[in-house]
Amino acid sequence: MKTIKQIADEIGVTKQAVFKRIKKPPLSTKLEPFISTVDGAFMVTVDGEKLIQQSFIDNAASTVPPTKPSTELTVGLQFALQSREREIERLEREIERQGREISRLQERNDELTGALISALERKSFFKRLFGRKGEK
Repeated sequence: MKTIKQIADEIGVTKQAVFKRIKKPPLSTKLEPFISTVDGAFMVTVDGEKLIQQSFIDNAASTVPPTKPSTELTVGLQFALQSREREIERLEREIERQGREISRLQERNDELTGALISALERKSFFKRLFGRKGEK
């Protein structure tokens, strides 16, 4: 024989949940012959324990919603997925295009930087014309 607390621990629920369940018909009438009180504690026989466990199993099975998605939902999700895939492909193409544009602009920047450095290294016309004779 087991206490309500022991049965609750095995099932994985609180003892209050077990008490609540065994007080409601039809389980309460089925359990009458299997429950006794010893020193103020309810004691349940093995057969009563099986009835309590079965009631929790039956309740869990009846409260779980069906997992099969509806056809309408499936079609909607597939459409949304295809739409997202097309958007991803478009964005990937845009990223590639922008990457090529960045490379082209970097090359142009390097060319202009080189030309600017060359121009700065050469003396200006006025400096050559009016500069001191020792300067080149």
